[in-house]
Amino acid sequence: STFSFLLLTSGYLMQNNRRLGLMSSTVLTLILAGFFSYRYLATEKFMPSGMMAFLSAAVFLIIITNVSLKKCEE
Repeated sequence: STFSFLLLTSGYLMQNNRRLGLMSSTVLTLILAGFFSYRYLATEKFMPSGMMAFLSAAVFLIIITNVSLKKCEE
């Protein structure tokens, strides 16, 4: 799918241009979290949309935590 290709591309970008890769993966993760949160609220079923919303939000928090820790080290 297109979204998985974009996530793979952002992973590749992290190796070559870390800032651009982190920005693109952060934006893509926010889009995923928003989409699956909307689907969860519309259907009120935890599987699969609630689980994916939770996992996307967790990945977003991990990315933000890593970025803020790297800024504190610099």
